Amino acid sequence: MIDLENIFLGFIKSYRGFKLRYDPNYESMSRWTGAEIGWFADLGENLGFLSVVEKEVFTRHHPVDLAWIHPFSRNVVLHLERENLPKKISETISKKLLPPEDTVAQFCIAIFDELKDSAFDEIEENANRYFHENKHCTEFLAICYGRLPRRSESKYSGKPRYFMEWPVRGLHLTRKKKKQRWLEAKCTTDKNFIYTMFMVDPAIPIPNERMRWGTKLK
Repeated sequence: MIDLENIFLGFIKSYRGFKLRYDPNYESMSRWTGAEIGWFADLGENLGFLSVVEKEVFTRHHPVDLAWIHPFSRNVVLHLERENLPKKISETISKKLLPPEDTVAQFCIAIFDELKDSAFDEIEENANRYFHENKHCTEFLAICYGRLPRRSESKYSGKPRYFMEWPVRGLHLTRKKKKQRWLEAKCTTDKNFIYTMFMVDPAIPIPNERMRWGTKLK
């Protein structure tokens, strides 16, 4: 059984393994996108679905970023879109993922990057509106990265280092619970600018809220 809340937690836990750096001279946005979509594609294959990337699977005449196809029924089980431009929040949700009165996947995921605080309200408003207008989708998840902070120097374990921290939020909508829930994590960097994440939602049973997956933050 697919649970998008658990998928969000697994995605956060696995992020460090992507080995991405916050350095414009080292990484391009396409590498970030490729690492994230690749993780979801591998997950779909491991669950027994066919993962397709950048192909048309609906009649809306535009390729999807990622879809999971049931191997026997050929139905689209999950549809994912990743958008780097905050101005396309409404378009991504209303036209790509949840167009009213149109066939959509049972599970839909949107990933948004470099968001201002006001954008979280826009995502919540659009997601609730179109999720309830389109009855085909049973669960919706928006993974939202806050705006990256400026690099600042601090001390870690007695050694100077650059350390940055910014929010990563997940908006989960489901018809079973008939309510929405925001999940929140923090994204941090080490001196090599390699991404790590840890959960800060008090509802998540973690021994220490300042614990990285496997490493405590002192």
